[in-house]
Amino acid sequence: MSKRKRKREDGFTYMEVRRMRIADQASEAAGRIWNLTIAAEAARSSLDAGPKFATGQSVVQWWSGWMSTAESPPMKLKKKERPAWFDATIVASMGKQFVHYAGYDWNDVYCYQVH
Repeated sequence: MSKRKRKREDGFTYMEVRRMRIADQASEAAGRIWNLTIAAEAARSSLDAGPKFATGQSVVQWWSGWMSTAESPPMKLKKKERPAWFDATIVASMGKQFVHYAGYDWNDVYCYQVH
């Protein structure tokens, strides 16, 4: 095989690996969104079940600053605006409250103060 054809084959292989990595990242992000949707549905279906977390309990929360004020999720996010997982400790249970994050309405869910 000539050098030109080998280089072309190497290019095809490189691009295929790159496409696979991009597809993996997209499916991982879709999985995270799907998990959040399931969590939201579970929160809606178990509104009267009582608080899920106790004071002093360690939790992991998924958060970004735009979530509290946005009317809908943004189409594109810069790296610094992406939601991330944060370790938190439940400081207090604030009872049921109306919550509105990123255009989604969750009525009467238990809210917590975290640190």
